[in-house]
Amino acid sequence: MQKAPPPAINSNQNYMAAPSPSRCGPPSIRCKIPPTGFARGEDRNLTLNLHLGGTEDEWNTAQWVADTWKLQGMDEVHMVPYKVLLSYPSASKPNQVCEITHFNILM
Repeated sequence: MQKAPPPAINSNQNYMAAPSPSRCGPPSIRCKIPPTGFARGEDRNLTLNLHLGGTEDEWNTAQWVADTWKLQGMDEVHMVPYKVLLSYPSASKPNQVCEITHFNILM
């Protein structure tokens, strides 16, 4: 099997994987995935800040991912808002973990 050509850099200095008909056949999403080395740098942006699900920070993270995908050449990227039912941390009612023996004795 023929190897795919090395990635090219677009005008925004972002890596773009050059599609290879021999590897991908018809254009597909797999042809647009950036090389691994590029992804290693980008994942730092996902871990710099907390982004608890259902919060504004999580929405901002999702927006950053969508913008990054658009810059990388994705034809369409859609954001779909939804409500999340999660148990959020609370200082006044902290979660507790207790070990109970087989005799129901709290340890």
